[in-house]
Amino acid sequence: MLSVADLVVRYGQITALDRVSILVREGEAVGVVGPNGAGKSSLLAAITGIVKAADGRVTFLDQPILGEVPEELVRRGISLVPEGRRIFGPLSVAENLQLGATTSRKGGRKAPTVDEMLDRFPALRALYKRQAGSLSGGEQQMLAIARALMSGPRLLLLDEPSLGLAPLVVDTVFELLEDLRKEGTTILLVEQNALRTVEFCDRTYVLRTGDVVMTGTREELLAQEDFSATFLGM
Repeated sequence: MLSVADLVVRYGQITALDRVSILVREGEAVGVVGPNGAGKSSLLAAITGIVKAADGRVTFLDQPILGEVPEELVRRGISLVPEGRRIFGPLSVAENLQLGATTSRKGGRKAPTVDEMLDRFPALRALYKRQAGSLSGGEQQMLAIARALMSGPRLLLLDEPSLGLAPLVVDTVFELLEDLRKEGTTILLVEQNALRTVEFCDRTYVLRTGDVVMTGTREELLAQEDFSATFLGM
């Protein structure tokens, strides 16, 4: 579904990604883990057109997308849940959800209605008219995911969805992602929580200073001493 080949991202003289290649097959959940500064967020930013890549190729459903504006990628079927949630704080929960539906998909899966989304996120129904900025961190993360799902994406990108959340809320986020995967949504998950990511995802890529240094299935990575020692403290 998504192919990233030899992707290069630079910020001035600093190379954030150096010939990174990843593959996401339809129906998979694929993870990207690594320490701060590894290039994880730069990868998603380049895929979604938030930053301009210096080189490389990105295709979605065999069509090149590198350089496309984010709105066009939503129309193609890609939605991003950004790091830090970035909900519109002064607007209500209802208005945030409605904004998620303003860019319509080009064919394919029918986008959900607001009411269907509230059935999936019952806590948001109770907060429907509340100002989004007054919500807790966990509630804002649920809203950010719900807003991304309003376009009916085939591919959901998530950038650090567990960041700053309490452990019980993190459990809720991963349970939601498991439900979405079972329903057929393909997922690319960028996370610092390496253990949860590896356990959840079918395959995971390990980034370090802009390079893919390791990749494998959950069984393969958990069995590698280098990975366990570096990322899991085992």
